[in-house]
Amino acid sequence: MRVMLALLVTSAALAGCATASAPPAAEQASLSVPYTTPVSPQLQALIDLPQHRLGVLGAAQATTGWVRTACANASYTPLPGAAVWVEPQFNADGAPVSGLWRESVIATGCGTTRILNAATFVSGPNVAHTMPVAPGTTRAKLALQMDSKTYVMAALQAAAPGCATAYLDNTAAVSAQPKSFGLYGAATGAPWVENWTLKGCAVPATVQITFTPDATGTEITAHAL
Repeated sequence: MRVMLALLVTSAALAGCATASAPPAAEQASLSVPYTTPVSPQLQALIDLPQHRLGVLGAAQATTGWVRTACANASYTPLPGAAVWVEPQFNADGAPVSGLWRESVIATGCGTTRILNAATFVSGPNVAHTMPVAPGTTRAKLALQMDSKTYVMAALQAAAPGCATAYLDNTAAVSAQPKSFGLYGAATGAPWVENWTLKGCAVPATVQITFTPDATGTEITAHAL
């Protein structure tokens, strides 16, 4: 995976940077919700288990940006479907032995609505780990999310020099998602653009990321808006 950081530190540089144009209405509607992929009947049965749903909810509620809202009276609505990042495999007994996927929950309360995401990683027979991942409508898989955070925080210094307490509050896809997704996080197809919002400093800051798939992985460029 290749990563490139673009830091725009002056207003003149920012003025010269192209931003994503508004997508058509139908595409814009699709960008307002998390993307999903086909889910096998075996995986759907696992997703529907009450104990799994509780694990997803707990992980979603642990998302840093949502925890900071300190909203005690929120309601949570699971969104249908999932994004399969690594196709789950099942043994002869029907137990999952590997796989990685993302599910989403709508959190509403305290005057705000947020999409919270949780990823489940299966490391062995019936051994699953569910954890919070980037909130919002990011199209980046887990590997890209982890790489992106480092460069987003660096790009943030252009907007808020010296800020060391920022945290990821939300993400928003602002251009079309890739045509298809590779196995471990690299996407194939056209580049796409996202805005990642950070809080924790004097003022909220937004960093725009462009993901460009190529033959060697996905190139990331980031700059503060």
